[in-house]
Amino acid sequence: MVFMRHGLDRLLWLTDDLGWMIPLSYMILFAGPTVLFSIVATRWPAFAHRATVGLLGFAGFFSLVFLIPWLHIIAIVILAAGLAVAVTRWSTDHRDRFMRVAIPATAVLAVLVLGLAVWRTVGERMTERRAIANLPEATRGAPNVLMIILDTVRASRMGLYGYPRETSPNLNALAQRAITFDWAVATSPTSLPSHASMLTGRYPDEMDAGWLTPLSDRYPTLPEQLQIRGYATAAFSGNLFYFTRETGLDRGFLHFADHPRTLRRLITTSSLGQAIVRVQMIVRLGRTAAQQVMQVRRISQPKTANDVDNEFWDWIDRRDGDHPYFAVLNYLDAHAPYEPPQELRSAFVRPCIRGLQTQEQCVLQVRSDRYDATIANVDRHVGRMLDSLQARGTLDNTIVIVTSDHGELLGEHGLFGHGNSLYFEVLHVPLLIAIPGGPAGRVTRPVSLRDLPSTILDLVGAEPSGLPGTPWRALWASSQSPPADTLMAFVKRGINKPDHEPVAHGDLYSLTAWPFHYVSNTDGSTQLFDVSERPGRRADRGSQTEFEDVMTVFRQAVERRQREVHDPNR
Repeated sequence: MVFMRHGLDRLLWLTDDLGWMIPLSYMILFAGPTVLFSIVATRWPAFAHRATVGLLGFAGFFSLVFLIPWLHIIAIVILAAGLAVAVTRWSTDHRDRFMRVAIPATAVLAVLVLGLAVWRTVGERMTERRAIANLPEATRGAPNVLMIILDTVRASRMGLYGYPRETSPNLNALAQRAITFDWAVATSPTSLPSHASMLTGRYPDEMDAGWLTPLSDRYPTLPEQLQIRGYATAAFSGNLFYFTRETGLDRGFLHFADHPRTLRRLITTSSLGQAIVRVQMIVRLGRTAAQQVMQVRRISQPKTANDVDNEFWDWIDRRDGDHPYFAVLNYLDAHAPYEPPQELRSAFVRPCIRGLQTQEQCVLQVRSDRYDATIANVDRHVGRMLDSLQARGTLDNTIVIVTSDHGELLGEHGLFGHGNSLYFEVLHVPLLIAIPGGPAGRVTRPVSLRDLPSTILDLVGAEPSGLPGTPWRALWASSQSPPADTLMAFVKRGINKPDHEPVAHGDLYSLTAWPFHYVSNTDGSTQLFDVSERPGRRADRGSQTEFEDVMTVFRQAVERRQREVHDPNR
């Protein structure tokens, strides 16, 4: 893992606490049998020795062999048992020699593991406390900034964007005192490059962040710039794949909470812990589900919006109030497999009507309804967060920004999910900015989330920095808006993607200039859509003769962009 991460610069989607969590997991799992056999050893020492080495040896070898994905479970058990028998026989024949090594080695390793755990947990807090104490003094009255990212939430499924279902009552209320952007466009349909754009002001084709590659330190980030201005910076992520320390998005955050340090998470970091959880799932779900479960090699517990909120409030409660804060909260609850709380599932998921709906239509409806319910869930958490800030008396000095990293396809263009294309449904995201004592209203001009960092710096009164982008203040501060920009989105060629997904065939570019959305594929094919039409009814107009001039302008713009990005002198 060290070689893959640091030698090849590849993402592994694992916590960097594994160095102490995995051995500590085994210490916990082996503690019970060890105590039992220690008691037995007082009466039958020879038997206790063989039983201890045999059982724990089997568990240890099973944990190692279990990591080989192509081995059948029966083969894993047989191989682990054979190795355990061999080790037990050898340790029995050389018992004194074995014990002279095993006892001190166990004690030394236990001390090292526990020491590393304490150093990681306590040391982080001490480092953070010193860093905050050394921050420069902030401007008097500087506002806090709270950015809430509703991961995988598309704008067209929210009430404030015309959706008829009650998926976003709290955000609807927030929109009454906030600036609502009707056409906010993400820079990528995947989390890592999109988050990177929101933190650097760079388009994804300028950065190296991709499917398996973390963000480098080539460009400065928004939290780094805010630190210079006296801000305490923190991030709390529910996305444990693409918004983590490992992805490089932690740069500039004095506090970064991604992989939780809970007992369940600790136990399941080890291969044996994962196997135990998987067996429990097999018993609970039955044979059919067991076959599906056995195809999954890692067990993880999702991190909910409630977990993210608790981490945020824990950080708020133990920080000093001498510095304003910039905090990012990522809620992943609207991401597939769409698992809303039961009460919201009951409220949103409609029963299928036999005879009027085909099986396929029924599946699509249930999938869509469950997605709506997950949006209602994250909306509820936004409402609770705002209420808590109000109760603590800090909302009046906090700029609140709510947006998403990308949307979601729900059957449009024959696709589901995200990261597979650059259609507008997967790029159109919600965006609200609530400024204490500031204006409220709607901005109808399309904007790119790439300009979010420069806008935040402008809102807190910061001088121009090294971050690119154009602040949006002129869009609500002036009766005459500046000319609309052409907004770009980009996604790198996908890895192991099915052939029917556009991203499987190469890098994709898209351009948005109201009301058109242009998509350019690497194979030379292009598409043009009118985004003012309803999602699901947007037809490709690229082949129609009346749009030839529009297509030419867009095509030339993409070609210029590609030349700029690949220019060695850029």
